[in-house]
Amino acid sequence: MWLIAAGLIPVAMAPATAMVGYVQIPKIALLRGTAIVLVALWCWEWALSASGEGTGSQASLGQRLKAARPKSAAQWVLLAAGLFFGVNVLSTALSPVWRVSLWGYEPGWDTYALYNVASYFVLFLAVATHLRRPAQLRRLLWVITAATLVVSVYAISQHYGFDPMLPAEQSDNRAQSTSGNPVFAGAYLLLAIPLTLAMVISTRTATRWPVHILAASVVVTIEFLAMAFTLSRGPWVGLILALVVFLALAQVILGIRWLARAAAVVVISAAVTVLVVVATQGNVEPQETVGARAISTIGDVQSGNLSGRGVIWKTTAKVILTHPWLDSSQFPDLPSLSLPWLRPLVGYGPEMFTNAYASENEPQLDSGLVDHAHNFFLQETVELGALGLVAFLGLLAALAAAAVALLRAARREAYAPAISLPLLGIVSALAGRVLEQMVGKAQVMDLTVFWLLAGVLVAFPTVAAKVQSTTIKTQPVGSPDPEQSKQKAGSRRVAEAVVMTALLAIALWQTNGRYVYAASVSAPSTTIFQTGDYPQALRLLDRSINLAPDSERHLLRKAAALDLLGFDVEAHQTVQRAIKRNPLSQRAWIEAAEYATKQARTDDTWRETAINDLKVAAALLPGYYVLHNNLAATYIEFQQPKDALPELQRSLVITGTSPPAAADTLFIAGIAYINLNMLDQATKMLEVSLQVDPGHRNAAEARRLLAGIAQKKSSGQAK
Repeated sequence: MWLIAAGLIPVAMAPATAMVGYVQIPKIALLRGTAIVLVALWCWEWALSASGEGTGSQASLGQRLKAARPKSAAQWVLLAAGLFFGVNVLSTALSPVWRVSLWGYEPGWDTYALYNVASYFVLFLAVATHLRRPAQLRRLLWVITAATLVVSVYAISQHYGFDPMLPAEQSDNRAQSTSGNPVFAGAYLLLAIPLTLAMVISTRTATRWPVHILAASVVVTIEFLAMAFTLSRGPWVGLILALVVFLALAQVILGIRWLARAAAVVVISAAVTVLVVVATQGNVEPQETVGARAISTIGDVQSGNLSGRGVIWKTTAKVILTHPWLDSSQFPDLPSLSLPWLRPLVGYGPEMFTNAYASENEPQLDSGLVDHAHNFFLQETVELGALGLVAFLGLLAALAAAAVALLRAARREAYAPAISLPLLGIVSALAGRVLEQMVGKAQVMDLTVFWLLAGVLVAFPTVAAKVQSTTIKTQPVGSPDPEQSKQKAGSRRVAEAVVMTALLAIALWQTNGRYVYAASVSAPSTTIFQTGDYPQALRLLDRSINLAPDSERHLLRKAAALDLLGFDVEAHQTVQRAIKRNPLSQRAWIEAAEYATKQARTDDTWRETAINDLKVAAALLPGYYVLHNNLAATYIEFQQPKDALPELQRSLVITGTSPPAAADTLFIAGIAYINLNMLDQATKMLEVSLQVDPGHRNAAEARRLLAGIAQKKSSGQAK
């Protein structure tokens, strides 16, 4: 089953028009489905081990884990991984919204929810306890190599304008391949390229070395080109480190001959990649070329900004130190943060980073939500606390210790290249991974490979020694007849395994399959709606909601359709269903406020609801000036201009004098003062708005209002 995960998760995606979440949902469905099937297989493994004293290849998972208790550096990885998973469970139990921490902000999507983490952990355990033979190891790494070639070819085709899966308007000069994001594609390739290098140079039949090196270089060049075309600088740096580590270890473990072969493949592949990139760079805009992207890295490093990451890291550090949260006493619709004194240890809970970060009130001039720290260690500290950080660092330390022990054994015992080279590929890939995750965001493609490789390191001593457990336990004197015990235990366990398999099959549909089906049902609704077949579009949306009633995305899609048809009350009610599941959803509260405000324009009884929804939305994103401006504008529209002024003051603290944000805020302030008949203040606000940005979107209206104020003053109407 781990071959299915390694081979299909990286390449899985649907056409963009065929499924909502066409990249994430197929991959997560495979991840979770594989994990559930593995658990079912473990149940049968346990059942067929009869009395529980199974041996060798028939030993149950529990026996394998017991046999693998920490006696070596590699086996400490098992303990560290278990502790990391345990912290995830604890933090989920204490989360302000445990459902979100368990299933994710959007169930069925690629998140750090406990369900996904548990799936990775199951894959890890499967490899750690069942990978025993060199042939198994090589199959796994060859499957990863084959999947990487598919990912790479697709990335290259995207770069040159051919993309059968995405509409032209969604195409990007930065290749994203099957990941949906160039950075995620780069993170996956970083892990996979060292493995590919190890496999292609370790395999040679009757061909001469020059021919073999050229053939290997062709494979590696394809992956180098894909990496280059992602224009992802963090993965580039990580890959450079990984290749340096690989070559250094090749010299230390295998000697100069293997170093020369590996270096030849790397140099040839890099040279061809550079030639291809230079020869074809005219196909893209100058600012998006590989060279320009590489040069920009220097400036970002010198400035410390790193594409905005510097600000995110500083704010995240504040969150870790102060643990801010929403004022649930002022906004009873929002959940409180229980046991605040415990948060430094257990964090906010998986999937709570966005809300924790927003609570710090970092000034925000655009609508983009900061949903990740762009540093995995900071991310884990916010969501899982100090325990999570220590557990993850412990996992990395255990992996490093296991790697060192295995490398020493490889050198001391002179492992064959067919075993040593895969080990070098795994170790160098993980080294590059640690560096890349200092600025990156882990996703399903790279996380799957990471956990598989962690499991391989646990199993590697057995693989290297070509050992299979054949321990046979003797029957103690005076114990019951073994055959009778086995028959009774065996039949009982088979029955229990049947029940567990049935329950897992139900779980497979309920927690996985229905989200895939709902996403495919919902996808054509937008196109159908645009053709004017509104009833059919709504029927599809209702069907998708019935399949996945806890999916915020489907609920908000239906609400948007209802809004376009003028059914604002129904749209608001639909959004409230999403809010009921996740009261911390900024997007849901913003849309609820929009629909309530529209309804309030024709029905005064909705005014209080509109104001409340806007207040909650602003509380969830206190640093986003637009929400404060919207609340102020709504106060003015509802004849409450005095209440608008505090919101505008908050907005000005955020915007400062940055155009056009400050100009918009000052313009609304001018209107508020006009409604209060405070014309001197109104004049000042409007004039300053024009000074900040003479061409802002309301500049013409500001000038008209100033002319009207001047006329009023001349007629003596001003106070």
